[in-house]
This record gives sequence, C-alpha cells and structure tokens, in this order.
Amino acid sequence: MGVSSKRVQASISSFFKPKRGKSPERTPETFASKEAPKVAAKKARRSEDSGHDAQKKRAMSPSGAVKRRRMTTEAHAPDAGSADDGASEKDPANASEDGSHKETDKSAQLVAEATDLLGGLKVNPQLGSTHVQLVRRRPGVSYTPLEQQVLEAKETHSDTVLAVEVGYKFRFFGEDARIASQVLGIMCTQANNFYNASIPTPRLAVHVRRLVHAGFRVGVVRQNETAALKAAGPKRSAPFMRSVSQVITAATLVEDVGADDAAPWLMSLAEDHSSASIGIGMVAVQVATGCVLVDHFEDGFLRSALATRLAHLRPAELLLPQQLNGQTKSALAAHVGRRIDASEPREPLLEQVGRVGPRVEFVDSVFSAIDQCERLGAANMAPHVLDLAPAVAEALARMLAYLEPLGRGLARGVLAGGRPFARFHTRTHMLLSATALQTLQVFSEPTASGAHQVKADSLFAAMDRTHSPFGRRLLRQWVAHPLLDHDELKARADAVSFLRDALYTDGGSASAHVQQQALSAARGKLNQLVDIERGICRLHYGLASPPELLRILRSLRTAASVLPSAIDHAPAAVNEILRQGHQPALRQLIGLWFEQISAKEAQSGSKERMFVQGPLHARMQEHHDRLQAIEDELQASAAGVAAQLDMPGFAFRSISGIDYLIDVRSTRKG
Repeated sequence: MGVSSKRVQASISSFFKPKRGKSPERTPETFASKEAPKVAAKKARRSEDSGHDAQKKRAMSPSGAVKRRRMTTEAHAPDAGSADDGASEKDPANASEDGSHKETDKSAQLVAEATDLLGGLKVNPQLGSTHVQLVRRRPGVSYTPLEQQVLEAKETHSDTVLAVEVGYKFRFFGEDARIASQVLGIMCTQANNFYNASIPTPRLAVHVRRLVHAGFRVGVVRQNETAALKAAGPKRSAPFMRSVSQVITAATLVEDVGADDAAPWLMSLAEDHSSASIGIGMVAVQVATGCVLVDHFEDGFLRSALATRLAHLRPAELLLPQQLNGQTKSALAAHVGRRIDASEPREPLLEQVGRVGPRVEFVDSVFSAIDQCERLGAANMAPHVLDLAPAVAEALARMLAYLEPLGRGLARGVLAGGRPFARFHTRTHMLLSATALQTLQVFSEPTASGAHQVKADSLFAAMDRTHSPFGRRLLRQWVAHPLLDHDELKARADAVSFLRDALYTDGGSASAHVQQQALSAARGKLNQLVDIERGICRLHYGLASPPELLRILRSLRTAASVLPSAIDHAPAAVNEILRQGHQPALRQLIGLWFEQISAKEAQSGSKERMFVQGPLHARMQEHHDRLQAIEDELQASAAGVAAQLDMPGFAFRSISGIDYLIDVRSTRKG
C-alpha cells in the first residue's frame, strides 16, 4: 500500500509555502527524512494490525485450525534444500531476528517509495527548494499547448522570468515558479511537466516589482485575444495567442511618483584600443528621471578610473561587449562580485534570489548610433552623436539596442532631449576616487536591485536636509563632484548661508520677517511635491495613471508659484535660481491643462471622462458616443439573456477589466 497522490500534493504544497516567525525552515531533505519514516511506520503498523486481525479470524474458523496443523507439520519437517546443505533447524531466536529484518526491509521500502513520490526532493539543503527545473524541451516528452507556448517564449527570453497570462491569473512555470514561490511567498505545485505558481491579475505590478527588486529580469506574456473574440473566430478550439508584451529590469523599472527610493542607473561600456593606454567609453542612463551621462577616459592597468565611475553611479545593470580586455573584465568582476563570462548560461535560478551586485548583459548592436537615431525618429540628435568619441558612440549604440526591445519608448527617451549629452565629469569639478568614497563613507552600499539606501552614519546622510527627491539627487551630485573654482564655490556657500540665516534668524525688520515667512512656506510645500522628474518620465513612457497625472500637474503648479521671482538683498545665485523657477509660460501651460481635465474624474481614475475641454475632449467624446451606443445595445439584450438562462435579476459582470461577462451556473454549462 503506497502513499496517496493527494498526500504527496499536499506535502509539496506545504513545503513551498514560506514559514513565518523564527521556526527553522523545513527543507525538502529534512522533510523526506523525517516525514517519510513516520508514513512508513504508520503503514507498517496498519499492515501488522490487519495481519493479526486476519490471523485471529482464521484461527476461529475450522479451516484455520487445519492450516495451523499443516504449517506446524511443515515447520518440523526438513525441506530438501536444508537437508542437502546440512543446515540445522532454525531456533526461535533466529526466527524472531529474521522477522525483524523483514519488518525493517519493509519499512525501508516504504521510506524509499514515499521519497520517490515526494518528487525527488534530493537537493542542496541551503536552497530550501526542490530540484532545478529549467523550461527546456526534452526529447520524448509530450507538452500541452500552453506549455508549448511557454517553451517558445523561453527560447527567445531564456534569461527572463516569465509571467504568463492565463485567464484571470498570471502563471509561472518550471524554475520561474520556484523563484516566484520563494520571492512572493506563494504556493508552487507540480502540474503536467513543470512546476506551477500563479498570482491574480490585479496584483501583477506589485509582484513584478518584488521580483525585479530580488535581482531578476521579468517578462510579461499577455493574451492577444479575449475569450469572446476567440469564440467568434475560426480557431475557437486552439489555445489563446500569447506574446511577450513587456520586459522589466532593475534599471528600467520606473516606480510611481510617490516612491522614495533612489533611481538606479543603466551603464553601457565600450573599449578603444587605438592609443597606448586603453580608452573606455561610457554611457549611463537613469531611466526613471531621463538623465543621460557620457564620458570617455584613459585608464591604466588597474582600471582605477573605471572603478571610480562604478563607485559613483553604482549601476543596477551593466551592458558589455562580447569581447573585453582581461584587465577590464577583472575590474568589473571585482565590482560585480562574481566572474564575468559571456558563455555562461543566462537562465534565472532560485539560488540567485537577493544576489547583490549589478546584472550583467552582453549586447552587440547591429546598427550604429547614427542609424539608431534615424530609426527612432531622433534625427536632430545626429550632430550631437557625431561629436562623441568612437568608443562613446559604440556604447550609445549598445544602450539603444538594449532598450528598444523592452518597449515603452525607453530608447526614444534617451534621445528625447534634443540637446548635447551631459558629461559625467568636467574640469570644474573634483572627481573623488573609489577609495576616497569608501574610506570617507560618503555614500551607502547598494541593495540587491542596485538602489542606494542611505546609512545613518554616512557623510551624505549627515548633510542631507532636503525636502524633495529631486533636491536629494542634486545634493548627491554636489557631494560626489565638489567644485574646484574658488568663485563658484564661494557663491554657492554664500547662497546656502543666506537661506539658512533667512529661515532660522530673526532679522528684526518687517521685510526680513516677510521673507522668512515666504521661505518657510516654500519649504513646507516642497514636502508636498511628488518626484516631478520621475512623473514626467512616467508620462513619456505611457505609465502614468489619471490620479498620477493630477498629482504631477498639481506639483508643477505648486513649484511654479511657491517661490517669489526675487528676494531683496539676496545673493545673485539665489535670485538666479528663483528666476529660472519663475516662468510665466510654464504657469500658463499648466493652467491650460487644468482647464481641460476634470479633477474629480482624474482622481477616480476615469480616463474616458477625464477631459472636459479642448481637442482631446472632442476626440474622446466621439469615441464615447460610439461606445455608449454599443453599451445600450448590450443592456437591451440583458432581458433576453435572463429569459434564455432562466435567471431573474440577471446583470452583466466585470472581472479584471473585462466588462459584460455572463456568469453561468455550472449546472447549465455544456
């Protein structure tokens, strides 16, 4: 009698479910070694009890007595084998010993059977999971249509954790399911040929963010057709068509405007061997804020200049060519914390959860940077690309080739400035080395996703008194790149001293008191602003929701009106900043947007009814009228559906954003 399949399923599910509290984690090895003997002992006791009961029944019957006499006679008569071998008759002690051996062998057999049925849980106990199961084709295995689609998607995205839309859930398969189970704290079970784990559709963004923060590249595979369209089409029995619609990585994840974490960097490198000392071209992009930095520098044998730039930016992802100089590869490996090899497998594994250090991608661009500008519709950036060093242009081409397949207009966002790229380092600033940053504890160490979490004992934390995310980023740039020019340094110090005295010192005069109140009010309103730079990028990438748009517009209006145009007796640097922020054209543009949208509808998330004036309102009204006519027809058909299904009070349902669904009782299906 073996272990039931339901018990095996429940055992595997309970193993994958994460345990809370301080109780020790139950690994598969300990589970198989502890639970299987208990199961075997219980089976042995049941078998023994059933044997005793059967023996008593046979003893009560006449045929049982005959059998006992026959067994006794056979036991005292020597068999042929024992007579030929000269073996003596077994004594009672030997008989009991043989019985115990048989019982032990039976228990061992049950233990082995239970262990096999538990799915082969012979793994490294440090992983706390089942065996590795990569989603690859195996000869002689029959796959379901859905598994065939997952295998096809994995062939082109083998380095990506895929979340596959199936009905009203997103499912993970194979090794991706093991990763999702560990990171998201969800169940993982065996189904057909692969492990399976699933999440509800409304929670997709939350779970994708958690997987990305755990150090993985996540792809979203969506259904390209709805159930209604499929049922009306010629291939109603075929599986839903699916494709990878979006890929999110640590450096390309754009958090919402209320996020307080640092925006990670994406860095692309290229080498130039034209000179005696190696030249390195660098392009760094902060996707969340739209900041693009370029640099070309000569480096020595130890690659100290490269280490300095890595220490300043702490990129979450590195884009590298297939062929790299040995010393460059060694310097990058020291920063990443692991060996860099383009030939290594790229599949995500459970053991990579929470791995600290940037993700490394090897990218080769078919098109040059100039060709990429033409293809992306940014021909106005071609003159600025021509001004770049060859190694920097190569790094830019690699960057654009990597971002373009990820969608969301990320590649076009790099070229959207229309002006020359900003330089990482100029001669007017000091460049602190990697050793200086570490020795002085200027900044904190990065997390697994590449973002910085400020330590309380770091120099930057001691200096940070900012009230906005963009102000914090500016201060970080000032700390990392101190000024060298004496006049500029004095002007900045005078401006900071003036603002400090104006805020915390009572000047006595009426004008000074008014200035103090205005600056105090401005500082208080800065706390209410969202991350405007991040918000504008979310608008550009098409990620912002109507409530986010409203928050961004309100923050822009506040930022444009919170400060006066000038302050009497203030340093020139302070009035220059106030003049730049006091722009009537920006105020007028923000006012036009507020006239076109309804704050109430935007706050409720109604994109269809958000616009109340302007050209967008006219276009939306035309589409709204068409939709209203279709909705009226559907509502008119509700009575007929109710009569056909014999369901009084019938009403259409909406599930996961799909409207006008008919909920049919299971007894009426088919």
